[in-house]
Amino acid sequence: MKRRILSLLLVACMAIGLCACGSDKKGEKTAQTEGKGEDNVIGINPEWAETTVFYEIFVRSFADSNGDGIGDFKGIEENLDYLKELGIGAIWLMPMMESTTYHGYDVVDYYAPNPDYGTMEEFDSLVNACHEKGIKVIIDFVVNHTSSSNAWFKEALADESSKYREFYSIADKIPVEEKDSTYSSWRQDEETGMYYYAHYDKIMPDLNYNKQAVRDEIKNVAKFWLEHGVDGFRLDGSKEIDADIKVTLSWWTEFTNFVADINKEAFIVGENWTTEYAEVGRYYEAMPSSFNFIAADAILSMSKGQYIDIVDQMNKMRERYTSKVESTDVNAIMIDSVMIGNHDMDRVVTRVNSVEKAKLAATVQFTLAGTPFIYYGEEIGQAGQKPDDNRREPFDWYKSADGKYMTKMTDIFFNPELKYVVADDGISVEEEKSDDNSMLNHYKKLIAIRNEHKTFYNGTYETLGMGGEGLYAYKVSDENGQYLVVHNQRAKDKTITLNVGGKDLYNDKDIEAGSYELKAYESLILKYDSDKNPINESEFVQEQAKDFTVTFRLTVPENTPDEPIYIIGTFDNWTVADEKYIMTKVGDYTYEYTMTGPELSGIEYKYNRGNWDAREQNADHIDLVGPLQKENREYTYYEDNYVVEDVIESWSDVQ
Repeated sequence: MKRRILSLLLVACMAIGLCACGSDKKGEKTAQTEGKGEDNVIGINPEWAETTVFYEIFVRSFADSNGDGIGDFKGIEENLDYLKELGIGAIWLMPMMESTTYHGYDVVDYYAPNPDYGTMEEFDSLVNACHEKGIKVIIDFVVNHTSSSNAWFKEALADESSKYREFYSIADKIPVEEKDSTYSSWRQDEETGMYYYAHYDKIMPDLNYNKQAVRDEIKNVAKFWLEHGVDGFRLDGSKEIDADIKVTLSWWTEFTNFVADINKEAFIVGENWTTEYAEVGRYYEAMPSSFNFIAADAILSMSKGQYIDIVDQMNKMRERYTSKVESTDVNAIMIDSVMIGNHDMDRVVTRVNSVEKAKLAATVQFTLAGTPFIYYGEEIGQAGQKPDDNRREPFDWYKSADGKYMTKMTDIFFNPELKYVVADDGISVEEEKSDDNSMLNHYKKLIAIRNEHKTFYNGTYETLGMGGEGLYAYKVSDENGQYLVVHNQRAKDKTITLNVGGKDLYNDKDIEAGSYELKAYESLILKYDSDKNPINESEFVQEQAKDFTVTFRLTVPENTPDEPIYIIGTFDNWTVADEKYIMTKVGDYTYEYTMTGPELSGIEYKYNRGNWDAREQNADHIDLVGPLQKENREYTYYEDNYVVEDVIESWSDVQ
């Protein structure tokens, strides 16, 4: 199944030369070190990952083996049968190296496991046990930055002559071009007075990949964990390596080649969080896989009833970045890693505000091309939203939310208040395993279909129809067979006409051609053998799109400064201060803005006063907004001339 893949755009990019001069993170022009690896990715071929279901685990929250309330390696090992029964073929362990934070994204020691999770021997035991059960293991590789408590950084700050000084961007003053920037990532160390670059947080100083010594050390780290049996890496913040994308791509190309020399079947997937396929496509030259955040949003929007031809979108994306270019010797593969939730997102049930819609989202995910990823707890329908701690609450094993393996949100969490894992709510492995209609058994069926019918990973996808008040149908085929998938995106039952009979894979029964009832938010996954068009196209006619108007009427606190107020959101790509979206003042503390959008389309939005430091918050000065206290407000165009009444509880910069 190995493919020789390259897009013309990427060829042009590579032709420019990834080893040209680039800028380091502090804005100075530096000549990139020679010998940083080949321009092209050669030899990496994790073919196994193309047909594998992955499961993301936050070790601290998954399973506690020793009763201290903290999830650990042994707890995972003792529950591998649960993962195997679910149908999982690989796990992704969120950061498991020594760290100062509960989440682990600031690494103190790259060569040691987090002592909260266990010893190196226990980690090795987990990896070996996984392999014995046919489960691969990839680990979070957090190398855009280290912890400020990392020995490298502490020595770099203290000693100008230290070899670690060049590992970071350190200066005695902020570069002139960033001195007056509101969003400068330069931080000052209180003890030494020195400034250092830290994109994400002051406790996470960035590494400087313009220096070969940094690259060599991080490759040593990768080698260390590969020798401990891991099967690959999830690259945290992979697109944030350097402001110059040439530096970023050069480094990941070098890294991938290095890993391939050790294990050519190692899987590498990047966290290239972007809203543009054109941007994410560039990273496939430097790594075999990237998470598809664009598809994640589209799937959730579909589950809420919006018309989105996601098959067409993904086909165009794959055509653009998987076209064969006969004139090149570049040998790379593209594995589209598709998820609908992860540790940085509100949980799926919370985002769609419905168990049935969450089930539909899972069905869409598992009937699309690519490699599926599941975030722990999604398979039982756990809820959760920002702050991040509550997106990462304990995995719920029992009806009582208590018992063997249950973890706790200890004081190491920034906000250790447990909000969503509660007793007797119907959301737990114990409560769901014997319920045929549960989320857990829904996932088991979908994964079983996926594992048995490999066509869904890399088959040919074709949209057959979209319309019929919420019907969406597509065909999936390859040399092994052909399948019809029909989703009902709305709350009403629908009757469709099938021109073919076949095997209803979800319900495991044969059905004949003719009328078929599709209940609200349910789907048909049909394996059939016929040359006929499997559906009656007249039932899938796209309705004429209607434009609806909505007015957002906003009430602000009395202490609001006399400044323009902006509505920002997905409609303008979250532009901080777009003059087009300044609200009109209609009262002492009331503002309005009117916009138009297609029926059933949706937006996410919030309010600010021209910059992110003057943004709306709730009454507790937390970045949660709206009646449901989510990260962003949401609106779907269901009704024309509708008025949304919003209230800002507080401003981030006004106490």
